[in-house]
Amino acid sequence: MLFQVEPGRTDARRVGDVEPVWAPVVQPDGILLALARADNDALVLRPVDPAGHALGEQRLGVRVPGPYSARWDLSRQQLLIVRAASRKALDVLLLRFSVDGQATGAASEPHP
Repeated sequence: MLFQVEPGRTDARRVGDVEPVWAPVVQPDGILLALARADNDALVLRPVDPAGHALGEQRLGVRVPGPYSARWDLSRQQLLIVRAASRKALDVLLLRFSVDGQATGAASEPHP
């Protein structure tokens, strides 16, 4: 669920009809990017408008059956996901995405 808290307040109110939502981040244009799970634990990206309504859904091609942590890097147009792989190992996934049809390069591309 999405909740909004006004500046200087501690009471939250529900916003929109998008549920569930994980790892939300707000873009400079006010669109919220959120993660969710689809069928068979496939991870999906859901852009959400400022009123809390889903604008679409994009499958990311990754299954995340258990707990995970996500970190957005909007300036480099990428998403880092860490998930448990086995009892003593972690999978670290770097997903690169494009904006307005512009490709951003390979995930292994070095960045300063």
